[in-house]
Amino acid sequence: MNSIIVSYTLEKSKPHQRLMIHRLLYGYDDLSNNGAYRYKRKGLIEIYSGKKINRGVFIVPTYKI
Repeated sequence: MNSIIVSYTLEKSKPHQRLMIHRLLYGYDDLSNNGAYRYKRKGLIEIYSGKKINRGVFIVPTYKI
């Protein structure tokens, strides 16, 4: 299985940009109606069967790209 390792840093970005990028990559829990309903929003890494290795590093199989 061929894979791509991606490494990135967000140290120069603003906090709201970091939050948006992390939500896009890793997904998040969405709460509605004051927490009565919980939805798991998938991130790109989960959609493409990737795996988080470390902070700022993840791996994605090439056949999914």
